[in-house]
Amino acid sequence: MDGNHVDTSPLQRLANYVRKTALAGDYPNLDKPNSGDKARLAKAAGMSPTTLSRLLLGERMPEAKYLTPLARALDTDPLELFVESGLLPAGSGAQSAQEAVASPPITPDDVADAWQVDAFGREMVRAMFERLATPQPAEHNDIGGAEAQ
Repeated sequence: MDGNHVDTSPLQRLANYVRKTALAGDYPNLDKPNSGDKARLAKAAGMSPTTLSRLLLGERMPEAKYLTPLARALDTDPLELFVESGLLPAGSGAQSAQEAVASPPITPDDVADAWQVDAFGREMVRAMFERLATPQPAEHNDIGGAEAQ
């Protein structure tokens, strides 16, 4: 084996991605001692500075509960963090908003048809949709109709 081996494990890829994203974003002094960026990032992600340091050194994968808050602290999409780190294969997960398949809105008549209601029921469904789509004054928002104390 030559000396040019590059570690492409999910842990090392995650460490590289976190470092690159942090340095390019709100934590440009992450690697500078006493800059405070590492502590700020750890706090924003809800993890200890030690946990973040071990991640950045490629020593230890943080618990899964920290990954989404870490992505948010880095101002990146959690799915991107998972894919870029190799924790998820590329192309997995939810579609982006641009790729999402739009479906037509559900109409009151669609609901009435699905519920197989008679003409009276169809009118009730339409009235319910109309009521729900119309903003109501605050005093009508209480489920029981009682005024707030």
